[in-house]
Amino acid sequence: TKMLKKVGLSIALASAFGVSANAACDSIFCIGGNVGLGGVYSDFGGNNSGDGNFKGGYGALDINLIFIRRLQFGIGFKSGAGLMDISGSGVASLPSSNKTAFVHNSLRLGFNVASLESPLYINVLVDGDVEFSMGKSLVRGIGVIGGEIAGKKRLSEKMRILYSIGGGAAITAYDFDDIPAQFIYPANNKLGYSIFGSLGAEYALTSNLGFYIKGIAKYYDVAAVQTNDNAMSFPAAKAWSVMAETGLSF
Repeated sequence: TKMLKKVGLSIALASAFGVSANAACDSIFCIGGNVGLGGVYSDFGGNNSGDGNFKGGYGALDINLIFIRRLQFGIGFKSGAGLMDISGSGVASLPSSNKTAFVHNSLRLGFNVASLESPLYINVLVDGDVEFSMGKSLVRGIGVIGGEIAGKKRLSEKMRILYSIGGGAAITAYDFDDIPAQFIYPANNKLGYSIFGSLGAEYALTSNLGFYIKGIAKYYDVAAVQTNDNAMSFPAAKAWSVMAETGLSF
C-alpha cells in the first residue's frame, strides 16, 4: 500500500542521512526523543537561616522535532517524588521533613551547525525545576532562560556519545507554608545565573530504537527571598542538583 511505502521510505531516509540513531523521518520532518527513569538529588545551597535538600526518583519524556535536517524544536518533561529536608532559623516553623513531588519542564529551539551523523545544536532554552511538599510547607522553584550547545558524537555504527553544556539567567521563587498562597520572588526580581551540562551514551538496539544512559548536573547562584511580613525568609543560595537517567531512545 502507499502507506507502507511511505513508512519504508521514511526508515530508509533516516538510515541514509543519519539524523539520529532512531528518529523517524521523511524528506522534511523527523521526530525522535527518549523515555526513561532517573534519580535526582538537589542541595538548596543556603545557610543557617535556611537550607535544605531534595532526593527522589522520576520518569522522563523528551520529544525532538527536526525540520529540513537542521532546525530542532525540543520539549522535555520529568516528574517524580521523593523527600525534602528543611533546616534553618528563617524557616523554623516549617516541618523539617516532607514527602515531596518534583517537576521539570524544558523548551529548546536550536540549529545543527555540524554534520548530520554527528549533530551539534546551538539552542536557546527555557528551563524550570519545582519541588513542592505534599503538605505545602515549602514550594521551591527555579527558572532559567539561556542557551546551550548539545550534540551526539558518533563513535561507531551503533554507539554515540551524548553531551551538552550551557548557562543562563536564573530566578528563584518560594511559597512558605502556603501563606501567602503565592510564590515569593527576590526583591526587585533580582536575577542570578545557572550553569548546567550532561554527559552520556546511546546504543542503537534496532534502526528505530536505542538504549541511553546519562548524567545531568546543574548549578544555580540565586538571590534571597523574604515574605512581606518578614515571617519567613530563605537566603541567597549557591544551589546545585545532579541526576542520573536511563531508558529507551526512539
